[in-house]
Amino acid sequence: MNDLFTESVAAIKSFYQAKGYKLGWRFLNGSRKTLESNPVVALITANPGGGM
Repeated sequence: MNDLFTESVAAIKSFYQAKGYKLGWRFLNGSRKTLESNPVVALITANPGGGM
């Protein structure tokens, strides 16, 4: 059985490929363990970059 992290990464990857995006992406900027401690605060950002 997949956990939420693995399922989320798979869903993002599938969507990303279906749209034909090429610049790359990252689900977390830190350790996966961060999600195991039930954090009270989440910082969600968009940091587009790259060039075509």
